[in-house]
Amino acid sequence: MPRSYIPEKLINAISLEPMSPRLELLKVLAEDADPLHGVLVKAMENVPGDALQKAADDPGISVWLKDSRRGNDPQQIRFEIVAKDIDDEIYDKRRRALLDRDPKTPPYDHPALSGIVPDRDLLVPLKDFQIEDGVLSRRGFIFSPAPPLRAVNSQYWSSRVLFDLPAGTAVNVRLDPLLVIPMNEYSASMYKMWVFGKELDWDRIGRLKGKESARWIPDELTSDVAFTDLIWERRDNEVHFECEEIPKNSEERPARYFHSIYDPKASVFVHSDAAVRFYTEDELRDRKHWRLHQIDKAGTRIKLFKIESPLDVGTWSYLVCASYVWNNDIKRYFLGERPFEAEHVSVFTDTKQ
Repeated sequence: MPRSYIPEKLINAISLEPMSPRLELLKVLAEDADPLHGVLVKAMENVPGDALQKAADDPGISVWLKDSRRGNDPQQIRFEIVAKDIDDEIYDKRRRALLDRDPKTPPYDHPALSGIVPDRDLLVPLKDFQIEDGVLSRRGFIFSPAPPLRAVNSQYWSSRVLFDLPAGTAVNVRLDPLLVIPMNEYSASMYKMWVFGKELDWDRIGRLKGKESARWIPDELTSDVAFTDLIWERRDNEVHFECEEIPKNSEERPARYFHSIYDPKASVFVHSDAAVRFYTEDELRDRKHWRLHQIDKAGTRIKLFKIESPLDVGTWSYLVCASYVWNNDIKRYFLGERPFEAEHVSVFTDTKQ
């Protein structure tokens, strides 16, 4: 769907907000005095005719039309089309920036970050920032860890865990390339959600020989997730954990990925990292036929954070659940409600004697 009818200034302004684009646009539309109000109204007037005809068939638009109970209101339809197109533009903009390997890619070219040198994965030390109201600040500007999903707040719960780790914990994070806000213009947001982490059967995991893996197909019909893969694998004296959440559509969102190394003798995780993996349409089609330990270099993996200090199993469990917020299969697994033996789980074991 063409988006050239939307002024770049409107897209750029909304991309700087820490809330969802649709919520920000609703505020702009409701306030006549907002400098962007006239720009938004003009964009709504310029919505292409073919977009109006296809609006009802777009699930990202029709769900809001149904929810607002104004599905037949021409102005509401035009607003939802503009909101969806701006959301798509911001997602594409963030994805391109995350895939850019240049160490001076935004936001690392910002003056407030001078003196900070990203590593090869474009991660920077958390210790180089002040943490205030759940965000990162440096030299008068607010920064944020990069979100794993389209929703800008999808990093919120994992960030809360990272920010609360003991002083001295070696944590590196990928910064959001779009969210750079002067401190005096920033309004803190707070989200409430129970994110559970629970100790698993660590004795069984510590005794594991070979591999133990599972694949869950989501129960929720409205989910944008095709399936979630999970594997524990013995490698010498350590047990590696990997988990990947595969999307249904490669254009709409990336896969979320998590990797950790467990030391059974010390009962701690000595390494943890989270990432997103961007697949092409062909790669995603092939991925559905692979197991997690078979994918090797498929897709393009972008690390979001890395921890090189030990984590106890309770903190680690909470961090994994927070990193997969809105994935009910992971939550149920850590709550003990989704064992490997469940009927809807595909289980694969490879035991070395």
